[in-house]
Amino acid sequence: MTKKENSKKTSGFKNDIFIKKKSDEAIFLLEKHGIPATPANYHVWFTYTADYDQSLKKTIDHFLLNDKKFTYYICNKIYQKFITNDKENRKISDTSDTLQNELSKIANHLKTSIKGTSTFSESLKKQVKSLNNEINTESLTSTIKNIINDANNIENQAKKTQTDLEKSSLKIQKLQIDLETARFESRTDMLTNIGNRKLFDEIINSAVENFKTKDTPFSIILCDIDFFKNFNDKWGHVTGDQVLKAVAQVIKTTIGNKGTPTRYGGEEFAIILPNIRLAESMFLAEKMREYISSHSIKKTKTGEYVSKITMSFGVAQYHAGETAVETVIKADTALYNAKDSGRNNVKAYEIS
Repeated sequence: MTKKENSKKTSGFKNDIFIKKKSDEAIFLLEKHGIPATPANYHVWFTYTADYDQSLKKTIDHFLLNDKKFTYYICNKIYQKFITNDKENRKISDTSDTLQNELSKIANHLKTSIKGTSTFSESLKKQVKSLNNEINTESLTSTIKNIINDANNIENQAKKTQTDLEKSSLKIQKLQIDLETARFESRTDMLTNIGNRKLFDEIINSAVENFKTKDTPFSIILCDIDFFKNFNDKWGHVTGDQVLKAVAQVIKTTIGNKGTPTRYGGEEFAIILPNIRLAESMFLAEKMREYISSHSIKKTKTGEYVSKITMSFGVAQYHAGETAVETVIKADTALYNAKDSGRNNVKAYEIS
């Protein structure tokens, strides 16, 4: 077995041990708090024990510190807020119902307007017919008054229809804005203000399809902060959140319009780079690594400088025939190689 193969095997073994350990911890906590071991509840507590989501962890820690009893309802709320993030689905449902309602109103307005026009047309024909039958000053005056009255009625109806249509149009525009906002929020990590795991999954699947149809290459970078748990333990989660924000900003600035940065989970980030091959991706990763390792973090409130942070990077390029998951696994393997090599470095997945 080559040194490279042995490193991959060791990395995978370590990863299996970590997952088993955190899984056991999650099951223990479910039993301890008397929470049913449903898939959703297990997902919440595995995410907690694996330290994948700092916001979720802080929420649960708050309950634990205040001796609050966990219930199925609370677990479900945490699951919906931090894992499923179904706000977009609810917004789509609400928007669909409201939109259907507004379109029905518009149809009724138009129907009423058409009916009013038809009624006016029939009335006008009758008035003209009466003039043909008998023409005198009195009947002519009466007929003209009737025509003017009918015309005023149809004009008022048209104005009302226009006003109602304008109101419905404005409401529909607002619904579109609300829906776009919900779509943006459901794909954005609220702490770091970059994309979240949902956005990553959507874009990498789209990138695979683009490769299949247009032969467009792409690469991905997986990276995470070295020893971040130790950093959090020493400096606290507030400072840890500050670090996550700073790292996200560095990634966002370095990548620019070349790709999409996302928070993959916890202290791990993922970047999708369309039309960029392995060599340039390595260059960008190294640029980020150098910047982060050479800068100090200052606490917002006190101005105190804290421990410097470093990051490890794994880079992989998509190849024909792969699935999105296989490409992620390649980048993840490269990331573990970077960690096995002492951290604070960039490794690429290279096909043997």
